Amino acid sequence: MASPCILNKSIVCIDTTNVKIISQTYLLFLFIWQMKYSFFIKIGYIVFIRVLVEFFYPTVAETTEPFLTCNDLLIGQYKCSKPIIDNKTQEAVGCTKDGTAKVPCYPLSGIKCNEKTFDGETIGFEKKIPCRYTNSYSYVVAVALSLFLGWLGVDRFYLGYPALGLLKLCTFGICGIGALVDFMLIALQVVLPADGSNYVVDYYGPRLIHLSLNNDTYYKGT
Repeated sequence: MASPCILNKSIVCIDTTNVKIISQTYLLFLFIWQMKYSFFIKIGYIVFIRVLVEFFYPTVAETTEPFLTCNDLLIGQYKCSKPIIDNKTQEAVGCTKDGTAKVPCYPLSGIKCNEKTFDGETIGFEKKIPCRYTNSYSYVVAVALSLFLGWLGVDRFYLGYPALGLLKLCTFGICGIGALVDFMLIALQVVLPADGSNYVVDYYGPRLIHLSLNNDTYYKGT
């Protein structure tokens, strides 16, 4: 059974069992020193006990480093490459449906993780970054279809809502009211493509972005 360990800030594991043995050994030394024996007999007892401790517990007071994965590194112990941006979608290449993309990260020189010491130029792990997943649905096209052909339900067909598109087609955009409401919802990006993706928006085009703060947020000093 492994001995319990305490992790300190320097990522060193100290065996508490060894610490207990050391404490008990020195208490025994103190007890022997107070006994009514001659000086040389006391020294003999202490040396004898010390030899026994070293023989049966050769790793007393030894510290060990636990296995550390590169994914557990703290901010400032690694650097990551900037994501590659797709010119068509203006989003990170490899963006998945869960809204994340991976970028390579490099542990700084001298950092040890995954049982390897890095030099600052070798990839240690891949980090997930947030991104907007797109699937070729253009925001400009969707707004244009809603504005000019929304009364025929073409905008809903384009976004992957055939039932609503058919309803608007048969009712002339629900008497125009449905077409107007859809135009506002699409223009405000409330209605998105049916597959859960986001619109492909030009770099300087309108885009709604959810802002949040986390450990990767950088603040400008005042």
